[in-house]
Amino acid sequence: MIDFPPIEAVASLCNRLPPGTRVELIWILDPTSPLKPGDLGTIQFVGSIGTVFCRWDRGVEKGILWGTGEVRKIGD
Repeated sequence: MIDFPPIEAVASLCNRLPPGTRVELIWILDPTSPLKPGDLGTIQFVGSIGTVFCRWDRGVEKGILWGTGEVRKIGD
């Protein structure tokens, strides 16, 4: 069963990571992803179940599912 985040957590992500925010990838569990820790990207949006959708500087557009990776806002 998929463990969805609480609505409050999704609202917090949306507030912390509005579209256009620059982020750094801290970690990701997807072994098929071309992304690596340290990659930089720009937030496109946060989905209703907490997926963080980014356009990564290496030319990849990829969402990170809740609990399968972490990004850090650059400049904080």
